[in-house]
This record gives sequence, structure tokens and C-alpha cells, in this order.
Amino acid sequence: MAGLVFVPLNGDTLRTWATTGVLAGNVRGYAVTPTMADAFGFTDTTDEDAEHTALCIASLAALLAGGVRLVGVADTDHLNDPADAEFGSVSVSDVPFTRVTALFAGAEPATVEGVAGMAMATAWEREDLQELLSRGDLLWHGAGEWPVLTDGTRA
Repeated sequence: MAGLVFVPLNGDTLRTWATTGVLAGNVRGYAVTPTMADAFGFTDTTDEDAEHTALCIASLAALLAGGVRLVGVADTDHLNDPADAEFGSVSVSDVPFTRVTALFAGAEPATVEGVAGMAMATAWEREDLQELLSRGDLLWHGAGEWPVLTDGTRA
């Protein structure tokens, strides 16, 4: 399967991806898979609302893993079988940074207590996290803006 993959990141992972040119190994991302589209009531896997939902899911995954909402969007030819079909979890391998079409970061730091390591299904149901996803803007950045998202300076 090919398409857009939304990869939850932290500053270190983004810096490594940008400077080495590849996101090495098998990495979890989120995509609009047929099962995910069906679970969220979308009739088309290319629906912009479905892609926005996948972005929100990936931003929540980044928050759960590292406390920041940072997501890289890449166009890839190879999305592997979903690990968590309902949320569109997929694995991708060795994604070149040249395939990054956008980066998204929370407009302001999100501090949510007690979410580190929480399961996606549990987190998705939390009212405070749903409020964060609905009101907390994600700002679009071009791939070349990665230094601003990793340490506040430009390369």
C-alpha cells in the first residue's frame, strides 16, 4: 500500500531524520487505511478529513511518547500491514527525508499529566485530550524548517 504516512516524532528523531537523510529501520506511523477510514466513518481513504484525523492521531501518539505534538508527513511507496487497524497504525521502513511533504507542531507546548505510555484507545477517549486535539492548533512547517522544531535555531 502507498500513500501519506503521519509519523509521530520528537526533536531528536526529527534532527536525526533530517541530518542523516533517512528515518532508519521500522518506524510506526499512521495512515488512512481502509479499516481506519471505516472505523471513523469516512467513505474514501483520500478524504481530507480522514487525513486530518490521521494527523491528529499521530500528534496524540507523539504526545503519549514524548510530551510534544510533532508529526512528519511523508509520501511513501510502502506502508506495511497495520499494527492497530482502527487507528491506522502502520510501519514504514527507511523513509528518506526527501519524501517529507510537511511537518506539523503544536502551536504551544502541551502539558498533560499522566499520559506517558498510555494506550492510544484509552487516550483517544479522554475528554481533556480530545479538547486538546480540537482546540490545540498544529502549525504547518515545510521540511526545510526542521531546525526550528528541534532546537529553535535555523541551520
